[in-house]
Formats: sequence, C-alpha cells, structure tokens
Amino acid sequence: MGGVPTGADVRTNIQWESDFRNAESSPSPFVPGAGGTLETAEAVNNITRITNFSKDVAATMKAGAFEGAWSLSWDLTTPWWLRSIFGAPNTTDNGDGSYTHAYSLGTGDPDSFQILEGYETSTAAERALKGCVTGSVRIEPSVDDDGGSRVTMDGFYAIENTDTGVSLTSQDTIDEDVLNYADATLKRDGSAEALVQNATLDLSWEASRAIQTFGSRFATDYLVGLFSPNLDYSKLKTDAAALQDVYGGASATVVQEDIENSVSAELSLDNGKAAGSGINQHVYSLSGTYPDSYGEDGAGQPTEAITENLSRPTTNVTVDVTNETATPP
Repeated sequence: MGGVPTGADVRTNIQWESDFRNAESSPSPFVPGAGGTLETAEAVNNITRITNFSKDVAATMKAGAFEGAWSLSWDLTTPWWLRSIFGAPNTTDNGDGSYTHAYSLGTGDPDSFQILEGYETSTAAERALKGCVTGSVRIEPSVDDDGGSRVTMDGFYAIENTDTGVSLTSQDTIDEDVLNYADATLKRDGSAEALVQNATLDLSWEASRAIQTFGSRFATDYLVGLFSPNLDYSKLKTDAAALQDVYGGASATVVQEDIENSVSAELSLDNGKAAGSGINQHVYSLSGTYPDSYGEDGAGQPTEAITENLSRPTTNVTVDVTNETATPP
C-alpha cells in the first residue's frame, strides 16, 4: 500500500552500549514504556559559511561539531530507562515470583545507549542514534482526563548511521501495567500529602554535555555534570502548613533567615497487585528536600479551589522497582 507513512509505521527500540557509541555484543532492544513517542531525533552539522575578502557571497561551506538531540515520552510502566540516570540496578529475587530492582548513584555511572528507529516495510530507512546520553527525565503523574503518569526523557547523541545491528521490522512490547495518578502516593516527611493534583519529579544531570576533541567533529566522550533532582507538585489548600514550611518551619509566621527544615519525600506508584499476579511498584525515595517556593492559584475565583504550587530541590534520589521480570534488558 502506498502513501505517506505515519507514526504507526515507525518502530523504535533502545539498546544499551558497552562503551560510548558501541552497542553491547548481545544487545536486548526494548521500549521504555507504553504509549511511547520519539518526539525529537535531530541531527545538526553546524554548517558555517566561509567567505573571502571583498566578497559578499560564501566561497564554500564547512561542517562544524556534529550535534544530535533526542527526546522520548511514554506512560510509566517499566523502569529500565533508569539505567541512563543511575547505572545498572542491583536486582534481588524476593522468592515469591517478584524481583526488586534497586537504582542508586552508588551502583555505577549513567550508561549511554542507542535509539533505533526504522519502518516495518523498509530496512533502508533505519536510523541508529549512537552515544545517546540522558540530560533530564521527568515523571509526571497528573489528575487529568487521561489520568496518565507521563515520562519525558531527553538528551544528546554523538553520531548516527543506518547500522542498527538488529532487525527493526517488529516492535518490542511490554508486559507490565501502565501506572497512573490513581496508583500514586506522595509523602513528605513520612506523611502522605492530601489532595495532590499533579507532581513532577525531575531527575536531571546539570550541565551534562558531549566532549569534543582533536581529530573528529563527533563527540568521543561525555560529561554527566551535577545530579540535580527536583520535586514540584500542586495540592489543594486546606491549611497553612505548606506556607509555614516554606517560611522555615511548622510554627514559623515569617520567613526565616536560614531555611534548614530539610525532610525526606517519597513518590510511589503501585498497581496494587500481589507478587505472581502482575505486581508493578515504583518507589522514588528523596533525601534532603528543601522548601524552595510556594505559590497559590485560584484566589478570587468562586468556582475554583485554591491550589498550592510547591517546589522542593533534593540532594539525592534512590529508586526501588518491584515487578516480575528477573533480568533487566
């Protein structure tokens, strides 16, 4: 059948690299989650015009540093993409048919990967984005019409070609349940926050970038920078606790000189199923969160509830995911 291809014709998989720009010897391509889209896959040659004296047109042009940019989004299901932030997980067999995959910065460096894009009917159209490095991931459960917990991940890549190394005439699938806002709980200092409307957990590497060097216009290494996670969320106002918190403490009535009321926080999403019946549980544990900002929406609007908008930068995050997959891809 002819015609212009649509997004439904595109096959997109991820595979890990053994070292920067080189795929593992026996890769296991996977998709990061359900409802996925490859939103950006941009190659830039940075062409520069070269001019001569007394000429107002370019004599020639020359390619500069190659820059690749990518972004993916999907509905939260599997955790395997977390390896690009934390490195490979430590996996524990719980003995009941479930496995817990623990991610932390202590388990290794963030790993690079490849995004493989192709069409079901044409291997000639395949693209392999190599040396992909994640700069930011945002997990965003939200009370809205579709009720999703959308994940958006973006970063840069070093080089690309048409050598994917695997067949892209079929699409890898997932087995875990999609997690949405109805599966979510947000805790601050051990207690569940009430009437939460949305949350954004941003796992970012500040100033992550490709490393260029003599001899090639393609990046040969990468720098991940400073781990800079942040939690933003909105909740309906019921009392003054959130405002007092940003002032500097539970009893504060004025903004304090020093803001030292650091507490833990936790964002969890759990489908409520038991081991052996499809358990899918994600727990993001935040240590050292500080009250950075407080704002309100809805004042003066009789048909709207007052919504508090809160932001809490955090020093570190660990993640424990329990499902029924023994070996991560």
